[in-house]
Amino acid sequence: MKKAITFILVMLLIGAGNQLMAQKKASDFTLEKLSGGNFTLSDYSGKVVLIFNFGSSCGNCKAAAPTVNSTLIQYFKSNPNFIAIGIDDWNGSQSAVTTFKNVTGLDIPLLLNGRDVVSNMGSDYDQLVVIDAQGYIVFQETQKGAGGQAVRAKSVIQSALDALATDLDE
Repeated sequence: MKKAITFILVMLLIGAGNQLMAQKKASDFTLEKLSGGNFTLSDYSGKVVLIFNFGSSCGNCKAAAPTVNSTLIQYFKSNPNFIAIGIDDWNGSQSAVTTFKNVTGLDIPLLLNGRDVVSNMGSDYDQLVVIDAQGYIVFQETQKGAGGQAVRAKSVIQSALDALATDLDE
């Protein structure tokens, strides 16, 4: 019995180690903002970044937006070490992204023509990505459903912000 428990513990530790080693750095990117100007990821180095990948005409994305907004964006927006952005994975027109913004009420920078950036991250529309202050992707799911991912992403964002606060205190 002790051998079985030891084996299970060792396998869990190996699995945890593999997850840590599997973390990858987010590639820098620059995309045009719906409001004008550009957003460059590296300008936010040292901050925790939430990315809501959406399709400009995606019904599921529109339905997920209120949950993402209330659970994550509004919850963390007062923290100066946090920023949230949305990236249009469908390369919709400026008009389509404006409609998405108006329908969802999201008050975050929405970035245009992001299909290649989202694809490079290994993500897709209707998904969330969290990048920690060191630039590592620390949250990313393979299934669509940004609304359902919000609660899990919240604990990851909080942990990343706590780690950053600890680093800043040292």
